[in-house]
Amino acid sequence: MFELTGHKVIIQGLHKIVDNRLVLFSDGENDLLYTGTNIYGNRILGSIVFEDDDSRFLRFIHAIVTDQQYHAFLNRQLSLLGLLNGVESFFLVDFNYIGEEIDHALVSLNEIPEGFRPLQNSFCPDFVFEPTFNFAASLKGNESDSHKALPEDINSINTKFSQFLKSSTEFVSELDMERTLYVEALLAGSFQINFRVEVKRISQTSLFGVSSGNIKSFVTDLTKYIFNDLPNEQNDVFKSDTVESQDFKKLQDQLNSLYTERNIVLPQESIEQKLLDLIHYSIEPLKGIDYTKSFNRIEFVNLSEDGNKIPIAMVDENFIPSVEEKLYVLEKEIKADVTVFDEFAQEYNLQVYSFNTQTGKGGAWLKIADEKWERISLHASGKDNYENTPFTKSMDEGTIIVVNGIAKRVNDRYKQITVSFDP
Repeated sequence: MFELTGHKVIIQGLHKIVDNRLVLFSDGENDLLYTGTNIYGNRILGSIVFEDDDSRFLRFIHAIVTDQQYHAFLNRQLSLLGLLNGVESFFLVDFNYIGEEIDHALVSLNEIPEGFRPLQNSFCPDFVFEPTFNFAASLKGNESDSHKALPEDINSINTKFSQFLKSSTEFVSELDMERTLYVEALLAGSFQINFRVEVKRISQTSLFGVSSGNIKSFVTDLTKYIFNDLPNEQNDVFKSDTVESQDFKKLQDQLNSLYTERNIVLPQESIEQKLLDLIHYSIEPLKGIDYTKSFNRIEFVNLSEDGNKIPIAMVDENFIPSVEEKLYVLEKEIKADVTVFDEFAQEYNLQVYSFNTQTGKGGAWLKIADEKWERISLHASGKDNYENTPFTKSMDEGTIIVVNGIAKRVNDRYKQITVSFDP
């Protein structure tokens, strides 16, 4: 143990958490790692230093942190020791066993004995929470810090994050479910836009239903992967025949479990491609965000049932450049010396593994010999919507279909088949 001595605090109340308290880790008796805000709205990160059984009190660190430091710590990009080195000074706060404050002091890291400092690997542990279908995007920095923002900037974020959530939840339609996205009005003096996704079963008589809790967990983990893990993946992560990323594979297993719950068995290649498409189409709406005027970053959170903000990511102008080279684009043209198109439509045997019912674009395996298949991009035209078509049947059931289409070959390799429906 060590005596609590420190520097005089000029501004009172800086160290006290008075609102937005969220426990990140607990041993069942005491909250060991937590966060909240003080009366001035500053983010505080609290962490236990020690428990003194003889004197019956607990000592905690209360550090005022920036949004960027907080999210970096939660996403294990910054250790607690690294964070404390970055804030220069912080508070030590003593509490008795009934949670009453006994004393506090302002200190720096070098004033704490070596044995009581956080370790080099003091990264945030996984904290457990119940995900919901409620999300929020908050504007941060620039004019928004002065409670001002251009109407077009607010409308842009509203639209782009609405499309992001629509795209990331589109898969539920394949699970005999439908989803509706609602946007809640801004609160006075706030630039937090709240989104609520409602998911309902289409058929109430089906024997196989998917747990909404599992869908919530997958969607939340998908958004975390997109914003926090994907930027750190290798640029060629999606360029090989199979994706080797462990973080991606965990998501793939989650998505596969959702289809299995619905009694839908799909090849792993199909699940992998579905996940790739979810990632690609979710990111696409976020391109073109202007971070130079009303704000310079966006905080994206999941809102718990009791109103707590569960951080997902802090998004800024570096996000799109960090991921766009990694995206697998089905429609991407591969430059080649010789490109040949069929003169007229011909019959082809396909097994569809991915298909967007709104755009008519997707991917399929083309049978070109008894045991030989080639992966191609699939384009359909002539309809406003492609639900309940042979493409969706093949995708859902893993069956082979025969289509009449125009094939594109590059250097004698099939690359694309276009199927046109009569108006």
